[in-house]
Amino acid sequence: MKNIEALILPDIHGRKFWKEAINKFPIDKYPNLQIVFLGDYLDPYESYDGISKSQALDNFKEILSLDDPRITLLIGNHDWHYFVNLDTCRIDYSNAKEIKKLFIDNISRFKVHTIIELDECKYLFTHAGITQKYLNDIASLAKYEYENWNPGNVDPNNDPKYKWIYEMSNIYKTYNFDLFEECLQNYNDSFYNAPLSMISRERGGWNPYGSPIWADVHEHLYNVDLPGFYQIFGHTMPYPTGPKDFAISPQGHCWSMLDASQAFILDIEGNIEQI
Repeated sequence: MKNIEALILPDIHGRKFWKEAINKFPIDKYPNLQIVFLGDYLDPYESYDGISKSQALDNFKEILSLDDPRITLLIGNHDWHYFVNLDTCRIDYSNAKEIKKLFIDNISRFKVHTIIELDECKYLFTHAGITQKYLNDIASLAKYEYENWNPGNVDPNNDPKYKWIYEMSNIYKTYNFDLFEECLQNYNDSFYNAPLSMISRERGGWNPYGSPIWADVHEHLYNVDLPGFYQIFGHTMPYPTGPKDFAISPQGHCWSMLDASQAFILDIEGNIEQI
């Protein structure tokens, strides 16, 4: 496996498959390997996996203790809700205060997205994927805010929020996903965290389309692909028939849904395979 570009570790939920996978690629032999965790470190499926909430928390702490510069930690919906107080899916209430502190203390280590470029194609990693309709939707909302901006005594041209919302109003065509990183780093400001907290009706929310940490796989199946990107995400288990199933380029789409309780690799030719 000398041509491996990235090791992909989908939704953890307290599982330890990540450990064996990383051990297969020691840093001295694979110094340029990129290791991407796709998020959802907590809230285990206790009855299915036999993992307790406390065991999942210990597993998360072990991941946080990893001292490996190759690692990128993405944020998932089962992580986000701990520090923005979204009561939208199962949550470990007994350890919620400690978990929130862990995320806040380590917030700079987490990202919403990361991109790997191979042969003029951008491989876009997020927890749940990004749909064009979602980008169109939030751009429309941002455009309305931008046109009706009333910051009071503040010069709007020197207001970072004003600049951010102007950029967000064009995200549907610029694909400037760094704007989502500002949402994460300003999680305590509802103005910024709203775009990541959008939950689709598929998942019981009020929005027509889900955010990069909430989009359901069906949103991708019935949506156009993002031009120039191949997306890699998890979040939606199972697909199509069982908990170990995964989807790679279904129906000709340019994305892979890898929430299958196992690790995957991306090679330099863009092939995705399970370990």
